[in-house]
Amino acid sequence: MTSLRVALARIRAALGGEIENDDVRDEMQAHLEMEIAEKVRRGMSPAAARREALIASGGLTVAAEAVRDQRGLPWLESLVADVRYALRSLRNAPVFTSIVVLTLALGIGANTAIFSVVRGVLLKPLPNRDGDRLVYLRHSSDGPGAENIGFSVPEVRDFRNGAKSLGSVAEYSPWNLTLEEDHGASRLDVNLVSGNYFSVLGLSPEIGRLTSPADDGTGVPPVMVLTHEFWISHFGGDSSIVGRQLRLAGTSVTVIGVVQPASFFPNQPSAILNMVISPHHTSAMMVEGRTHRMSEILARLAPGATVEQARAQAAAVHARMASEYRAMYDPGSHYRVTVLPFKEALGEKAQLTLWLLMAAAAFVLVISAANVVNLTLMRGV
Repeated sequence: MTSLRVALARIRAALGGEIENDDVRDEMQAHLEMEIAEKVRRGMSPAAARREALIASGGLTVAAEAVRDQRGLPWLESLVADVRYALRSLRNAPVFTSIVVLTLALGIGANTAIFSVVRGVLLKPLPNRDGDRLVYLRHSSDGPGAENIGFSVPEVRDFRNGAKSLGSVAEYSPWNLTLEEDHGASRLDVNLVSGNYFSVLGLSPEIGRLTSPADDGTGVPPVMVLTHEFWISHFGGDSSIVGRQLRLAGTSVTVIGVVQPASFFPNQPSAILNMVISPHHTSAMMVEGRTHRMSEILARLAPGATVEQARAQAAAVHARMASEYRAMYDPGSHYRVTVLPFKEALGEKAQLTLWLLMAAAAFVLVISAANVVNLTLMRGV
């Protein structure tokens, strides 16, 4: 409690400002007069008594400083004094101040802008439910353009049934369709998805509903979910879009909902539809052809499973497929499956570029600070 009282007293003294300083001076002056009076009473002349009292006290200024150091917060008072001096100096040199502010603004502004992008792409948590449980599977082989060759539907089934650490697996296929409207036609980037696509991704509808397993198969009506960005840009955020019929590639499709703002991979589609819209995706070639690779795989880890376990099981499933269907997996092509956290996959292409830009922006800030120091030194000289 004593330490607390001392700290509070120091704070009060520091906040007291000039009033507190006046009190200290008055108190010291009173003690000095009492000391002089005592020495005079003992027979000394007033001048000699004053001289002896001042020598004994070390001078009023020194004594007052010592008392203030005991009562207040010297470092805070020194900081305030330095800030006041700096502000006065800047106010008296407006041209110099403007140059300093602009120089620092350049460095700080560049860092702020780049960090905002880095945070949004690499650091900000995904809006998806339990986004850290999402993984992306990539199928690749040697050769140009083979860094992502996709999966066939039979391969998707093998991973769904054989890799138990992948609790739920969704397949989707990037596609293009023509949207036909009264004022003209436009080409849309879309994803054709399995019914569990949104439940695996962990996304919610903004309005309406999202696709479900009931939308799988060939005997169901075609439905579409708009992305939030396309809904705002093309339909102006009109909530009455739900239930409306749109014409895509000559087929009437019902809009069933709008998904919350989110990032998709490897493309950013305008809409997400069930497979029935494309006869090719429901054909025997697509459903049964093991080398007809047009699908991407997203999965959600099973409870308690880790990415390392998913990688090991995915590698085992792929090795089993390559052994069972030797003719379809040329050993010389070195087919392989990579399991990536979904967030890592989203920022994979931009990651190196963004960190390099962040380093460059930090270097600009260092240069700006160095320029300010040089300007200050030159002004001083």
